[in-house]
Amino acid sequence: VYKKEEKNYNKYLISQIEEKKRIFQLKTDLLYSSILDLKNENTFLEYESNPTPYNLLKVFKTLKIKNSFFSKFGYKISFGNSDSNIFITPEETVNKNDFFTTLKFQLNSKDNLQITDDESTMYLLNFPSKLETLQKSLWLITIDKSIFFSDIKTKDIGQWAIEKNNNFYSIMPSLEKLKISNKKNLYIFKDNAFDFNLIFQQKKHNLFPNIFFDILKILILTTAIFICILKIFNFFQNPIIYINQRKNLKDYILGIKSVKDIDSFTEKFENLKFPLRLVLIELFDSDTPELYTDTLPIVKDYLITSLNNSSQYEYVDIDYKSILFIVSEEALIDIDDGFSFLLEHVQKKYNLKLTASVSNEIFYLDTLPKEYIKCKRILNFKFLYSSYFVILESFTNKNNPSFFYSIDIENKLANRLLNGNFLGCKKIIDEIFEDIDSNLDKNKVNDFSLLLCNTLGRVTSQLGEFDINNKIDIHIKETSIPNLKNTFLKFCKEICDLKQVEENSTNIEIKNKIQQYLEDNYSNDFSLEDLSEYLGFSFRYTSLLFKKNMGDNFKNYLNLFRINKSKEIIQNNKNIKIKEVAELVGYNSSNTFIRIFKKYEGISPARFFLENITDN
Repeated sequence: VYKKEEKNYNKYLISQIEEKKRIFQLKTDLLYSSILDLKNENTFLEYESNPTPYNLLKVFKTLKIKNSFFSKFGYKISFGNSDSNIFITPEETVNKNDFFTTLKFQLNSKDNLQITDDESTMYLLNFPSKLETLQKSLWLITIDKSIFFSDIKTKDIGQWAIEKNNNFYSIMPSLEKLKISNKKNLYIFKDNAFDFNLIFQQKKHNLFPNIFFDILKILILTTAIFICILKIFNFFQNPIIYINQRKNLKDYILGIKSVKDIDSFTEKFENLKFPLRLVLIELFDSDTPELYTDTLPIVKDYLITSLNNSSQYEYVDIDYKSILFIVSEEALIDIDDGFSFLLEHVQKKYNLKLTASVSNEIFYLDTLPKEYIKCKRILNFKFLYSSYFVILESFTNKNNPSFFYSIDIENKLANRLLNGNFLGCKKIIDEIFEDIDSNLDKNKVNDFSLLLCNTLGRVTSQLGEFDINNKIDIHIKETSIPNLKNTFLKFCKEICDLKQVEENSTNIEIKNKIQQYLEDNYSNDFSLEDLSEYLGFSFRYTSLLFKKNMGDNFKNYLNLFRINKSKEIIQNNKNIKIKEVAELVGYNSSNTFIRIFKKYEGISPARFFLENITDN
């Protein structure tokens, strides 16, 4: 029993350590990307090159806006210049030397990262590294331990800390100075983002209480069975309480259930305060989600983990390509900045483009489903506003372009283009341009051309060989609707022609491959499945390709091919036996060969042999 408990505990311990380490790494990645995001902003670059009072004010305002978002996740960022004694915090500008002395930082340290902490806060001071000789920026990250590290608590199994230069800093709020004396049960992980180690010290674990509880379990087995019976009874009495609360929330937002059908939502959602806003995040290239089946779940997990610390956010996993966040009591500008930052980071880190739409303020629960539908409609404009990570309803209301066409129309056009169906494309293009004013001003014509370019770009990205880049410039230069339509039709015609050429060349290539395979293998016993493996296609697709390219099904064509080969052999060898001919053309049985020969030629092989001798 002891060994069993020890094995189970170690398995649990390792899984907890790995999970908490993963969450910690996501958080430090977020910190690092926040600094990079600020470092590359023009506001900070201008201040570094020209630290005037005006540029300082711009930096202060930017920091204040950014930190209103960062603080929800338990951290703030301050900024300064190594050549200046002014340091800019989210609240005020301070004297750098006095400020660093108060926080117990060593100004003459050679480390590019210093760490200090107190009971509730941790401070990370990032200096320019030796590799960045031209960089002068100083970045201070102030971490609220109770928020930032809230989901890395493992008091039952041990304690976590950050180690730098043999100094240990607890990630949990504590009045006691952390001491790591026994390094026997110490786990050390190098952080990927910052120059420090993540430390976990295992707590001494007494297994004998567990053994006692195992014995106790046996003694109370009958009680457990009785409790299970009660639960089953309660389940049938009150089945609604056993429905997953998150599913209730999803079903309500999607309009599948009404409030009267739902007993409770998630606790976090019920604690959100009105007004609310919905933020619907969707895969930008939502027509080809199969390309992102491995990455998208990881990205969703990253977004959930990043926003999980805040009590102002709840999430609903809508489907394979989208996720919804419900935001409480937050200004629209903060939502825009915050989610733009997150989605930009996702694109850089995971090479995956996501787009978000934001609803109006929601003051009553019963308007939640309607606002979700609005978010879906706003995302119809994502290709028009492809340069934005977050699309607000004000975009669509302000511009509400008369030249807009829906994603459904675009999908139909793309399918016809990829199938080489130009007449079908022309019909859809006529519908798109039908209600557009031919006297549309130049700016709107330019916007419309950009929208059309996005559509062409999505299609041509799937073609590979077709270079459309030069054509896009011509689209942008068009100044009238009639010219734009003609140019767009011309490009569509080129794409359709390309597809036709591609399909024809592919057919010739496949036909040649099939003929060569038959020539090399007709004397062997092979099947359509063997041919499909050779071509690299599925059995069903190979069957369709064979009939399309060879004009007959596989069985008939192969039999006829072998019979023609047998006739050549008979004509060239007067002394050969029928059995030998059958084997040479791939038939194991001479009877089968004779039957098939007679079926296709109308006479037996022997008769053909005699007629051939007579003719000679």
